[in-house]
Amino acid sequence: MIDPHSPHPRFYQLYLQLRDRIIAGEFAPLQPIPSQQQLMEAYGVSLITVRRALERLTAEGYITREHGRGCFVMPQANWLPNRQRIVQIGIIVSSIPNSFFPEIIAGVESFFAGREVQLVIAHSRWDPELEQSQISHFLDQGCAGLLISPSQTVEAYRALKETGTPFVFFNHYYPDPTFNFVITDDRTGAYQAARHLLALGHRRIGAIIGGRGKQTALDREEGLRTALEEAGFSPDETWFVRLQTFTYEEGRTGMATLLDRHPDLTAVFCSSEILAVGAAAQIGEMGRRIPEDISLVAFGDSDTSRFFHIPLTTVHQPTHEMGAKAAEMLWGLINGTSPVPDQIRLPCHLVIRDSTGPVPASSPLSSTS
Repeated sequence: MIDPHSPHPRFYQLYLQLRDRIIAGEFAPLQPIPSQQQLMEAYGVSLITVRRALERLTAEGYITREHGRGCFVMPQANWLPNRQRIVQIGIIVSSIPNSFFPEIIAGVESFFAGREVQLVIAHSRWDPELEQSQISHFLDQGCAGLLISPSQTVEAYRALKETGTPFVFFNHYYPDPTFNFVITDDRTGAYQAARHLLALGHRRIGAIIGGRGKQTALDREEGLRTALEEAGFSPDETWFVRLQTFTYEEGRTGMATLLDRHPDLTAVFCSSEILAVGAAAQIGEMGRRIPEDISLVAFGDSDTSRFFHIPLTTVHQPTHEMGAKAAEMLWGLINGTSPVPDQIRLPCHLVIRDSTGPVPASSPLSSTS
């Protein structure tokens, strides 16, 4: 029977038990195995769990599926459990235009190089409903596992976990001990960014935080606040603009809001590069200069930061390593070699470029209040 407390997914447990029954001769060659409904009732599992187990048995040559008739045991000569087979893996990213995510995908590809794996990429655009439809499509297509930059509520992923489908979060996450994820130490990264601005003499520091309510956003804001409070400043809510996602347009809007509230602001922390690019455009449009009038710090360190017309001081996230680690983690879950939930926080560090400088001499050295 299926053990609900086992670290192995339910579909994998069912697959193993059916495979062992076939090998033991309980089901004779060319004879049918129990129907999907019978398997659901016998093992107390869902239809999708049964289907995933049967897909694996089919891929390994133990059974063949005939439309309208059911599944039949193949002769032993067809059993090829160790053969190379194409495994499909779905990747859901929230923002294709952001060069940050292609660098993560490159890391995923580097891990799977030489393996019989097909990667299929979907773009959720930070839309929870679209992401859910993409997950459903991947499951219908028989994907062995999913890599997800999540946009939905935690309940959606708890439901996904119940299907037995292996999945790993990357870049964003939920603080749940049962989930697998690979992220960066965002608190420390934001802390370093704030310390840098403080060391340059800035005290009137604003923040544009994307991903409103997400744990990653909370972590970055916490790191920023910790550095400011250690330096003796307790910024009120007017110095923070929290946005739904991480778009260029939101960066412009957020910067306009901050400057409307605090025209004498001298530095701003943006929780992503695209937000920073939007903020930079707004700063220029309002007649300010970077970094002579306003210093700007981003988060991510993809090509966007490196090749922007004002190279951005930014928190470096090891995107390639993040992708490779997430792929390795998922591969272990798919093959049953890493059954225990794993949660990795990769170190990040500040890279100083041209978008930050000393506080303007004309600026009042008053505290952020």
